[in-house]
Amino acid sequence: MTKKFLLTISLSMAVGGLLHAQDDLIKKISDNKTQGKAGYTFKRTIDLATTPIENQGSSGTCWSYSTNSFLESEMIKAGRTPVPLAKIYTARCSYIDKADNL
Repeated sequence: MTKKFLLTISLSMAVGGLLHAQDDLIKKISDNKTQGKAGYTFKRTIDLATTPIENQGSSGTCWSYSTNSFLESEMIKAGRTPVPLAKIYTARCSYIDKADNL
């Protein structure tokens, strides 16, 4: 009985400490904001051509989007016109291959 009680108290104190640490971090970040100043301005040194950003929604196939975006960017880098690749088709074929291997 006492071991469970002590364990419960220890865990609740640890979780409370973590939450307090998170609050401190948020306060430090909010204190770090510039007050009335424009802040830092980024300067472009290299401007590379890219394909447009695409929204994957809640499909859970970020790996397919990032891989195909990399391939499209490599087409631009090689001096070719980028072909828009179907992200969902890549994921679908991968899932079919996984199902065949079961």
